[in-house]
Amino acid sequence: MNSHASHPPDSDDEFDSDDEFDSAPMSKKMIHQLMMVEWLTCFQRNAEFKAYCDAKRIADAETCSALEEKHTRIAELYDDWGDIQVPSSASGGSWKLAWLHSKKHLFAFPEAEKSSPLLWSLLQKSGDVALVKVPKGLRKEQLLEVFADFVEDHPDLLGDGPKYEISNIKGKQPEDTLKLVRRAFVAYRYLTEMKSDGDVAKASSEKIVKEIVNNPEARSTLGLNWFIHGELNQKLFEQDKRSADEIKNYTRTLNNLNKFYSACIEGTIRGTFPATMKT
Repeated sequence: MNSHASHPPDSDDEFDSDDEFDSAPMSKKMIHQLMMVEWLTCFQRNAEFKAYCDAKRIADAETCSALEEKHTRIAELYDDWGDIQVPSSASGGSWKLAWLHSKKHLFAFPEAEKSSPLLWSLLQKSGDVALVKVPKGLRKEQLLEVFADFVEDHPDLLGDGPKYEISNIKGKQPEDTLKLVRRAFVAYRYLTEMKSDGDVAKASSEKIVKEIVNNPEARSTLGLNWFIHGELNQKLFEQDKRSADEIKNYTRTLNNLNKFYSACIEGTIRGTFPATMKT
């Protein structure tokens, strides 16, 4: 019998795989915006910050004080991000987009734009922009060189950038980080929902793996299409005849993704995202 054996991952590269999650290339701006939505979503899952928002809402000074003593940046984060628990009357998606727009000054890079004399007179009063004469007709690399020289001669234009910047994960491009966070969320959701009385151990490894592998959407999003290769292996899996080593490898991958997402949630209370270590 000739079948294509499955190849479970056995290293830190297990987070990476070619799968249906890959879609048309997105602009840097779109990737950044989607990452900020992921950041907000993770922050909403942080139990400590949720408790702080709840306490603020009912003016529970004692709880607020205790949480502020425990988390040094929590009050600052609340001032910046606000009460991020979605109102029950609001749509999660539309609420997040509205929040994203209202807070873009905290994490988005301002865009350069042409300014009419009238608009310039208004912008100048804000003190947030500088009037620059831009020469036309240069090639892109030449224009960038002109800007580099200009900035070097005017260091007063520089600052610290957006207050909240997305962390870089070594060896990953922004689009790869976005895919990783989304895959990790799926693993986190499944493992969390399959808890029995708060104890993941009560759900067997075989049950966890089979539940996810049998769900095409989860399998695609997780990039776990290496689970089953060939009709024979599919039949063997359905008959619960996968090897113990394979089940162990698959489950380890899911657990590592779950731990990564949990670390992302935990890090939001310190104003960082995503987690830079695969814990």
